[in-house]
Amino acid sequence: MPRLVIVAGLILSAGCSARASTPRVFLADQGDNNGFHNRILEIHPFDHKDPPDPDGTNAIILHTLPSPAVKFLDELSLDNDGNLWCVVKNSSDQTQDGATLINKDTGAIIRRIYPFIPGHTYGSFLEGAAWDGRGLWITGVRSTGIGDPDGNVMTRVDPVTGDRIAPFTEGTLATTQMCRIPGNIAQGLLFEPGGTHGYLWHSDIGLNIICKLDLSRLYDADPANDNNLAVAQFSVPFRPKGMAWMRGMIWIASPWNEQSGQRDKNGVWEFNPQTGATRQLFRTPYWNLDGVAIWDPVFAAGDFDEDNDVDLADFSFFQACFNGPNHAPDLTECEAADADTDGDVDLIDFATFQACFNGPNRPPGCL
Repeated sequence: MPRLVIVAGLILSAGCSARASTPRVFLADQGDNNGFHNRILEIHPFDHKDPPDPDGTNAIILHTLPSPAVKFLDELSLDNDGNLWCVVKNSSDQTQDGATLINKDTGAIIRRIYPFIPGHTYGSFLEGAAWDGRGLWITGVRSTGIGDPDGNVMTRVDPVTGDRIAPFTEGTLATTQMCRIPGNIAQGLLFEPGGTHGYLWHSDIGLNIICKLDLSRLYDADPANDNNLAVAQFSVPFRPKGMAWMRGMIWIASPWNEQSGQRDKNGVWEFNPQTGATRQLFRTPYWNLDGVAIWDPVFAAGDFDEDNDVDLADFSFFQACFNGPNHAPDLTECEAADADTDGDVDLIDFATFQACFNGPNRPPGCL
């Protein structure tokens, strides 16, 4: 229910309001694909170099973090707190697979886990990871056995211990510890809330396909559909790896491939999950991209310092911006305080702020 706020003798009806921050886009670059020049890049989400670099790169690097992987740096995924999960491989034969959680601003290592996918004719090497809010879904690809067929498998693990968790702890799935998913070289993995248990989008670089997987089939106690999760499949005109949500669309990393002779397709692509339509957003001909993660939280309209509460610190910012109707704020950084985006910060904007104000360390009143 909206709250009535009395300000300077006026009765204002203040509704709920929220604002999106500027998205932060992180890319995993595998360098030479053997441990050299691995890095995590933060790029500008919308601006491009114009003209591009001499090699054709038009992405603008804002920040660089060292890779937590010794050899291969693979897919990325962000947890609830904005920490960055990185799929890492610490040896050339890829046997020391794991997932490392790091601070996205400093690169400091928070935790390492080593999810185990048993050697199997349908997969063993850890490749993709997707955070679903409580657990980490991971994919494995190929087998260690000579002559075994290509294939992909998937499981779900605890983010602290790396141990198997539901739905792989009961019934048939507790025995197999995994399920099969489409394709033959699994790469990106991306969680989508919805349905009964959510969905996963899965990319396969061997077949250049994107699949949507219905997770409810893993929870229905029907072993017959445990390995038949796909409810949609799309072909794409590039080599798809890591994926991330960007306001209803999916951004996909496409890597360097010297053998393909198609460096113009390397970079970041946008994929429409409703239609399958694609377009290239960034060109990075000589970057060996593998993962992409996007931090794009929604904050209450009055949470100017983006600490998930609306308190006196935020009021101090609003007060500094307040300049009355039809007068631009004195400070250039006051756009966030102009809730109705009419070019001023006045009592109407204060009503929105007041609806959100709830004190420190408490959820804002307008969310």
